[in-house]
Amino acid sequence: MASNNIIGALGAGSGIDIANLVTQLTAVERAPQQQRLDTRQQKLEAQISGYGQLKSALDSVKTSMAALGDNDLFNARSVAVPSSDVITANKVAPGAQTGTYKIEVTQVASAQALAMKAQTERDSALNKSGDLTIRFGTWAYDAGPPVKPSSFAVNNERASLKISIEATDSLDTIAEKINSQNSGVQASVLKVDDQYQLMLTSPSGKSNAMEITASVGAVGLNDFAFNQTTYADVKETQRGQNAELTLNGLEVTRTSNDIDDVIPGLSFTINKKGTAGESLSFSVTADKSTAEQTIRDFVKAYNDFQKSAQDLVGYSRDKDNKLVRGALAGDSTARTMITRLRETIGGSVPGVQSGFTALTNVGIRTERDGSLSINEKEFSAAVSGNFNQFESLFATRSSSTNTAVSVNRGTFVNRAVSGTHDVQISQDPTKGQIVGNAVSGLDVDDKFIPPLNTSASGKNYSFKMSVDGVKSSTITLTKTYATAEELRADLQSQINGDAALKTADAAVDVKF
Repeated sequence: MASNNIIGALGAGSGIDIANLVTQLTAVERAPQQQRLDTRQQKLEAQISGYGQLKSALDSVKTSMAALGDNDLFNARSVAVPSSDVITANKVAPGAQTGTYKIEVTQVASAQALAMKAQTERDSALNKSGDLTIRFGTWAYDAGPPVKPSSFAVNNERASLKISIEATDSLDTIAEKINSQNSGVQASVLKVDDQYQLMLTSPSGKSNAMEITASVGAVGLNDFAFNQTTYADVKETQRGQNAELTLNGLEVTRTSNDIDDVIPGLSFTINKKGTAGESLSFSVTADKSTAEQTIRDFVKAYNDFQKSAQDLVGYSRDKDNKLVRGALAGDSTARTMITRLRETIGGSVPGVQSGFTALTNVGIRTERDGSLSINEKEFSAAVSGNFNQFESLFATRSSSTNTAVSVNRGTFVNRAVSGTHDVQISQDPTKGQIVGNAVSGLDVDDKFIPPLNTSASGKNYSFKMSVDGVKSSTITLTKTYATAEELRADLQSQINGDAALKTADAAVDVKF
């Protein structure tokens, strides 16, 4: 307020608007600097917008290149399946083995089912106690009548189960204890008429049938026993059996109806047995069309990027045909990035020493304006004649000349150097092992003389062991073994079935 009064006093009587004059002189003095700042601001805003447009165009190229970098794209397969309710084709994986296959289903896999002795209540205490041991394996049966289980061969690839039963347990709690083992055995309580029965269902397959034995001194658990000597109170409602099929004249058996390892890469499910002589034909072929279209999409995306980039770093014509300077014209960073991308696209792929090493090998050429073009004749010839070489041109590929060594991409894959690398393996990995003393009770046929009866009174066949620092519970052998193989199989099954070892994922192989 004081300054305005002074200026007004100076101009008093002269007729000159001193305040307005000072404002105008200040504006004139500031105008050049303001104009430079405004021009600089407009240029920076144009550059920011230009970089945004360049990034958007580059993202499209990046997306198309990522699609080409998927190894599965060049190993895609298609499958022609017959219309039938015998087999359902589930999935054909990338890289599946191509060919034509004829399949005939002669038997469907099934799971053994055991129905226990009926009880009047499902949730009341049974007053039964002790341990139940469930082993998996293959049953042989007497022809009968009546048909009954006669001998059991242990499947040592499956760990045995031990379920501790207390007097307060009911059918429901016993079922919960069995299911909590996550062993593949399904336990359920079914109401039949006015009583309740515990039903156990094993994993499907002939070698996954169950043998159930009660511990010595157990109270009332023979109601649940199903073994060579005790089985009267348990009804086998369904036997375990394998799926059986003929593939191109070869007989194949599997424990499950879900099969994914007969035709590599093709998984299918057996629904029922086919009629006599009924065969189904499957054809697995390479699917090249998806990869071919993805390559064409990449060429288009790159050409769109090239057009946008040239307009940004150079000059273009507007709708009135006037020459317009690009927002990034003269920007060395943008030009360098565009040049390097063009060199990468048009150059050879590092590490690829034979086959398709550059885009030009498959008929994709770089034109004078920097765009890509496809020579349809050369491109079609490459797809039809050498499609297996496309993967190494577009996708990261690793392999080993030694069949005992596989190469996988890990955490530091971005630091990997392309090329061929020589690796020498100076020592093979080994597993820890313990070798016992020689056993004298075997003859040349590997039979015990006489059979080893570990349930004989006065003898103790119990032990504990430590695997990978994990201590097991007490493991006890209680069977009669006619051969060393029977002993070995049961020993491995019981060790690997120990609860403490299973929790720690510790397991052993037993050999003799």
